[in-house]
Amino acid sequence: MMKPFLYLPVVFVLAFSTLIATAEKGDFIYTKENPQLEIQYFRTYDFEPKGEGAETKNASQFPQSTTTYIYAMLDAKNLLYQVRDQEYKLTFKYYKGDNYLMGAFDTNFLVEKGWEYTYYYDSWGSDTPGEWEIGDYHVELWIGSTQIGDAKFSITAD
Repeated sequence: MMKPFLYLPVVFVLAFSTLIATAEKGDFIYTKENPQLEIQYFRTYDFEPKGEGAETKNASQFPQSTTTYIYAMLDAKNLLYQVRDQEYKLTFKYYKGDNYLMGAFDTNFLVEKGWEYTYYYDSWGSDTPGEWEIGDYHVELWIGSTQIGDAKFSITAD
């Protein structure tokens, strides 16, 4: 059974272009005119780097027989660096095809004012390789009620 898996090191990468976040949180609102985070990229992974200096590989296709979890990672520049802490509700949504929601989960994301850059990652999948069905997928990332990222990926036959 597919399930979320939190806070593990990551694997293959599907890069995203820079986006400006817009979302509501507490007493302030993100807007494109007044952003508080600049999204550097949102990407997906499928392996755990081993040891210091291990690198991830850019990919948009993952082999069915070896894929366990697909990790999604947000990298962002803190535009309120040295101004104030920020806390947001992140939502990850994993889809098969365009419309079938496989799973979604929320997490609180703290950006401390002393962090010039920040990142967060989470995952969806199974401990057992081969449970992903062959096909096209995508994962969306939301801050509050605003979508800030969408990464497409495929599970392929070996």
